[in-house]
Amino acid sequence: MSREAFERGNWQAVIEAHPLESHDPGEWLRYGVVLLQTIQPGPDVGKQQQQAALAFVQAQKEGATAEAVAGAQRRSVLLSLEQALSLVGLPEQPALQTLLQQPLRADVRTGPPVTLTAISSRLATLPAVLESLRQQTYRPAQVHLHLSQDPHLLDQGIAADDPLLEEITADGWVQLHWVANLGPYRKIIPFLQEDGYAQAGPSQTDGDLFITVDDDTLYPPRFIEYLVRNYERHGCVVAHRGRRIRLAEGEASGTFRPYAEWHDGVREPRLANLPTGQSGVLYRRSWFPRDLELEAALALAPTHDDLWLHWLTARQGVQAVILQPNAAAKTKELAFPAASREPIAQKQTLWHAFNGPAGGNDDAVVAVQAYWQARGFDLAALLAEEQERQADFY
Repeated sequence: MSREAFERGNWQAVIEAHPLESHDPGEWLRYGVVLLQTIQPGPDVGKQQQQAALAFVQAQKEGATAEAVAGAQRRSVLLSLEQALSLVGLPEQPALQTLLQQPLRADVRTGPPVTLTAISSRLATLPAVLESLRQQTYRPAQVHLHLSQDPHLLDQGIAADDPLLEEITADGWVQLHWVANLGPYRKIIPFLQEDGYAQAGPSQTDGDLFITVDDDTLYPPRFIEYLVRNYERHGCVVAHRGRRIRLAEGEASGTFRPYAEWHDGVREPRLANLPTGQSGVLYRRSWFPRDLELEAALALAPTHDDLWLHWLTARQGVQAVILQPNAAAKTKELAFPAASREPIAQKQTLWHAFNGPAGGNDDAVVAVQAYWQARGFDLAALLAEEQERQADFY
């Protein structure tokens, strides 16, 4: 293989690993500018994301190789928005605003519905999250927002007469649903238990598909298109980020390693791929059983919906693919931009409060596995078989 072909292949791998699937330099340029604009310069905020965005912009502008992209991402200097724009020769205000207002593509399609929940402390930044969904190349047919008035976990409850709710639901695209406060399960359980929420017009994708998102993340313009295209390729659960469930060895065989050792997922369908929901997950309704065993879920894994949903779909024989394998382990470098720039807001998460530092993840894994194993479904045994068949991925 020639060096030119090798470099082209490497660059293609970089493109495929990034949430924007486009070979149009204009789109790459605009996306890079959007990233740069949404990240506030500072010593601790967005450093790696700024560098990555700048790398993509420079690479497309200059025809750089994958090696040049990697070099740009490794830069230690923190660039302000103005400095970054001047480096790539982009216009400053107000010409920049004109550029950002241009649609990323003319043929916007209608994508699957999106479902999410929101907690009280994130209500103020929710419009920015919804706007990032509205700007998708595959715009959701409908957005289903599930809220609760009762406090639970990190949520203090939301008042039904909050004026912001009228604003975000004014055109009917965002459908508001008042539900019992099930914590993180609110974004999917009510949606699955209904026979079908009304949609604003038909989706141009498989009508059984839907996507879950979080209330603290800004989603790139091709995020939904990226998930749908990979679903069409793989036919399984599709997540931007996730972990690979690791099995214990030796005397502990048949059990799982600590959650902290579940590192990179893989870009091939595997039962061992555990989607983690912050950066979005695509599902089909038919991949879930009618009985979601919600009572058990809330008792055993009240803040670990990712685990419960994975056991449910795996029990149906549905695998998952992780599109950015190390995004979960390297969140700062590879996560989508946060809706809030406040450091304290970025730590007001279930992971910080319940799941991570206190070891809650491991307790939940043991409880969920024991529950389903007692009912004849042993995920650890299936993963051992999968690991033996796919030894090159383990």
